[in-house]
Amino acid sequence: MDNPPINALTIACLEGIAKCFQDIGENKDIRAVIFTGTGKAFIAGADVKGFEKFKGRDNENSAFGQSVFKVVEACPMPVIAAINGYAFGGGLEFAIACDFRIASKTAKVGFPETSLDILPTYGGFTRIPILIGEANAK
Repeated sequence: MDNPPINALTIACLEGIAKCFQDIGENKDIRAVIFTGTGKAFIAGADVKGFEKFKGRDNENSAFGQSVFKVVEACPMPVIAAINGYAFGGGLEFAIACDFRIASKTAKVGFPETSLDILPTYGGFTRIPILIGEANAK
């Protein structure tokens, strides 16, 4: 992920991720995928200001993000999230959609939007209890 300064997920980034993973899935020479971020963030979350396209249509935004992360989740090759910094909100949801997560000592992960009474809507809340168990997810 290379979207300075904090690798925020924009619509263009999400579209690029979907296209990249579709291409990867069709390339039989690729045996594994390692996804990381440049700078101090893996993916610092969604670029909320950049989602004007979906203003007032939160369900469409959620469905769009979920469809992108389903492409990542369905990748036939193992996908490793190399979490090298901040992975908040959509960034953590992306990491959860991967097969493996490896975090650096400086990694920080979480769903800060829950403190604003906003739920992560790209599939993280449905994937995380499956990944780490319901009690740990709570």
